[in-house]
Amino acid sequence: MSVSFLDLVNLCENDYQTVLDIFYETSGKKSFSSNEERSNFEFKYFRYYLEKEPKLCFCVKIDESIIGYIIGSSDTLRDKELFNHSPYLDLFREFYVDFPAHLHLNLTSSARGKGVGGLLINEFISRILPIAGVHIITGSRERNIHFYQKCGFNYMEYSNDETKSLIFMGKKL
Repeated sequence: MSVSFLDLVNLCENDYQTVLDIFYETSGKKSFSSNEERSNFEFKYFRYYLEKEPKLCFCVKIDESIIGYIIGSSDTLRDKELFNHSPYLDLFREFYVDFPAHLHLNLTSSARGKGVGGLLINEFISRILPIAGVHIITGSRERNIHFYQKCGFNYMEYSNDETKSLIFMGKKL
């Protein structure tokens, strides 16, 4: 098995489309009222990170197939514009000193449970070190909570905003 990590900004058009397909396959939001809403959603959770910190945006290719990607930010507090796109970030502001970096990881369904997610997280961490910690924010009922616990994200805080119950999960580095 040949594993490689490829920066998203350097992908050919077909491979980039494969990563976008993974983004939409794994997204909780499946329908959009307009192309503009779809484009805004894609920007908020995907393209924004490519523009801001492309070195933290890469995919994993096993043999000849892209099966997942990771994107993120090395310092959530420093990234003021991010708070404009994702106001829920304010709910956990006090924890970003200890867990400044954050990530979004998505895998094809066929890649889950095979250690690929852990490989992506380890590579992400190697690109942000030295740093105090990393975090994710997810829905409190999402299936990914157990996965992140297995990867060492053991600090948790809960918050209820107007639309959803959210969980902050942090990993000290």
